[in-house]
Amino acid sequence: MTEGVFTTVRIADFCPVWIEDHILRLKNGAEKLNIPFDEDHLINSVIKSLDKNVIPNARMRMILKKEGTSEINFEPFEDKKELFLISFKEIEPQGSLKRWPFRKHTEINSEEVILIDKSSGDVLEGSYTNIFIKKGDDFFTPPDDGKIVAGICRKYFIEYLKLKGCNIYEKRFSKVMLKNSEIFLTNALRGVVKAKLREPVNDRF
Repeated sequence: MTEGVFTTVRIADFCPVWIEDHILRLKNGAEKLNIPFDEDHLINSVIKSLDKNVIPNARMRMILKKEGTSEINFEPFEDKKELFLISFKEIEPQGSLKRWPFRKHTEINSEEVILIDKSSGDVLEGSYTNIFIKKGDDFFTPPDDGKIVAGICRKYFIEYLKLKGCNIYEKRFSKVMLKNSEIFLTNALRGVVKAKLREPVNDRF
């Protein structure tokens, strides 16, 4: 049963980052799941919650419940910019929405699990991040083809790379492509972080 949709916003010096994108994400999710959505009411709730917030650097979770009511809460957040260690997990693609309960495959903040399409072997995304790799002067990231959650930070990182004149390719690739590549993970809360493989990639995959 659908319980609701959620998004997590970074609060930096009391200011919400990319808040318009997060509200649009909730709106799009609500439309796909037939959840009532009152944008004006949500915006007013966000403003009131931000006025009451006493945590300068926080994660703000915005939850839109199945009946259309919202819940907003804050938790302290410290961005350590750690180098992430990544491992892999084969799954059936879960689509462009994260559904309740939260999709999570690791409990350690400095680790991430990269999800692999078990039928094709294609890299999809992280459990809560999008993945980019750099080979030579070129960047690659899985396409927004309905199989991934195309994150907010992913969108802005692609725009940044294009503005810098970098070659960026949205295309499918297997995890073998991660060998001898620079790996970057993007997430609206943590931004862009570097990552490395926990163990060597098997060429047979």
